[in-house]
Amino acid sequence: MRVFRPSESPDGFTRVPNSLFQMNLPPSLERVWIRLASLDRGDYTLAYESVDGISKAVGLSRSGLFRAMKELSDLGFLSKKNGDIHLFLPEAPVAKK
Repeated sequence: MRVFRPSESPDGFTRVPNSLFQMNLPPSLERVWIRLASLDRGDYTLAYESVDGISKAVGLSRSGLFRAMKELSDLGFLSKKNGDIHLFLPEAPVAKK
């Protein structure tokens, strides 16, 4: 299982698109999106055998990561394809509650 973000940058830092901050995500989901994006290292991206490995890599509990991934998926910020996680930035911001 690998994680892919919208723009590829093999640098030693994570580039966060400014538009992410305009999407009205709750801070906890925004942080999870950024932490997941940090796992994409271009040609040097590690493959994780399970969500457990990813949860350890981003410093979240397994259940917390599952919950956040489901919410991000429901909002259109994440999808799982062929065992990989793909991050997205939807066209429209999340409606405020």
